[in-house]
Amino acid sequence: MMKKVLFVLAGLLILTLAGCKKDGGSVESVSVSGSNAVFQNLSFTWYKNYDWYSAEQWANEKGGEKWIKSTYGVNIQFRDSGGAPDQRLATMILDDEFPDVISLERDANLLNLIEAGAALPLDGYLEKYPNLKKYLGDGILNMLRAPDGKLYSFPNWAAPLGQLSGNAGWLLQKKYHDALGNPPLVTYDDLYKYLTALKSQYPRIVPLEVGRDFQSEAVRVLYGGFGADLNPAYAVSNIYRDGNTLKSILEDVHYREMLLFINKLYRERLITQDLFTVTDDILKERIRNGLVGIACLSDIFDTDGVLVPDMELKAEDASFGLYPMDPVHLAVVPPESVFTNFTNCGGWNVSVITKNAKDPEKIFAFLDWMFGNEGQLVLVYGEPGKYFIPGDYNDFGYPVKMTDAFFSASNEEIDSEWSETNWVGNTAFVDNMAKYIYDATGYAQQLKLDQFNYTWNHSTDATELTGIIPPLNEDMGVLYQYIDGIYQQAIPAIITASSEARARAAIDQYLSELKSAGLDRLLAWQWGIISANLAKLGKR
Repeated sequence: MMKKVLFVLAGLLILTLAGCKKDGGSVESVSVSGSNAVFQNLSFTWYKNYDWYSAEQWANEKGGEKWIKSTYGVNIQFRDSGGAPDQRLATMILDDEFPDVISLERDANLLNLIEAGAALPLDGYLEKYPNLKKYLGDGILNMLRAPDGKLYSFPNWAAPLGQLSGNAGWLLQKKYHDALGNPPLVTYDDLYKYLTALKSQYPRIVPLEVGRDFQSEAVRVLYGGFGADLNPAYAVSNIYRDGNTLKSILEDVHYREMLLFINKLYRERLITQDLFTVTDDILKERIRNGLVGIACLSDIFDTDGVLVPDMELKAEDASFGLYPMDPVHLAVVPPESVFTNFTNCGGWNVSVITKNAKDPEKIFAFLDWMFGNEGQLVLVYGEPGKYFIPGDYNDFGYPVKMTDAFFSASNEEIDSEWSETNWVGNTAFVDNMAKYIYDATGYAQQLKLDQFNYTWNHSTDATELTGIIPPLNEDMGVLYQYIDGIYQQAIPAIITASSEARARAAIDQYLSELKSAGLDRLLAWQWGIISANLAKLGKR
């Protein structure tokens, strides 16, 4: 689960080789010796507020963690919620007893911690320990600030504005494509012809698979090809920006065209018929058994759900194999303006240092070191000297040399060094380093090459949408849930309609219902959030 999340949330600001030279605006590396580290001999408790998370053992297996422990004397005791995060956090607040660090979503629970006085402001540490501010910049830090203007949150997998990421995209089953003569798959017309041929030639397979949770996952991949420079994050959020106002996504002609196209595929059984109920396990089994012709998924590099079952299938029959492909689009849409991914540069979740921490400055110094170049190198590539040469870093903090072992190691061997405790991941450093190595040496793991060529280059920024879901226990939150419930009914009804005429009628019917329910009031509130975020980010 964790590796999947990290792959989904890590992003890339494409650096050309010239961009890595020592010129203006370069980032100086920060490295601390073990004997002089501010956080020497630090011990602290770290609670992660998720129902799926089970507390791991610090420095139990990973070479990088063992090196940190032996070099700096750092000891961490991880704690989990026991499957009941909301109740566990509420109890902490009620009892006024907290672990040293808490990781959680940027939601009402975070605001509750701040309002309870449990989270310590971090502003006083930013100049003394510079990595967080250096790599993110003031715009993203301002996005992370609480309503009182103070910074309480240390982000995980955040990035500077402009850093693009995402693993959503298209996969093609090689065996069937080869057997059908490798027809072109560039436009939606091409796709329709190919899916029709697949259904005719291979009636047992699913011509087009979309994975789970269509309305928040696959929709981003399909929508982007129906217009130039469309932001899939807006489609996922059911909103459509028209100048300085928001409208329902059902008013967007591109989105409507997409729905009608999917409706046609559904009626002709060219798309999976359980697209609103399919589970991860179902998708995994279909891939494992070669029953998928083409897939558009929110994470085409999901280790457990995609890569492993595909690898198992190929081990039995080498003619099989799912491979990334360029996004499909309308013939009138330039391919370079098709976006199937979006990035929130504020990252995934955050960590707060609580008022119960015995030495909060030491903890911040350690988190900031982890976020910097040396910490990220150790947590991603293992102990210094195994895959990278320590100490000799360029202006961006990257090693001047990787070891011979790095270039001869398998993908699996390198990935095995990845520390799951890296909950202050630095997207800018980790992904840009992969591109830096490729530019400097021509070497990259196949996964990285595929990300460079098929997903990260079709990503756009959506950081301004941060915070557009209102607190669910407030009046606007109640309205949001009611509106969202209408969308949850509308999209399946439109797509499964028995004719195009009925699909069009369903669009109009649900749009009318949304407006009667108070949609305009919610959209006005959301635009207030978005416009304020745009101002903080210096965007329009």
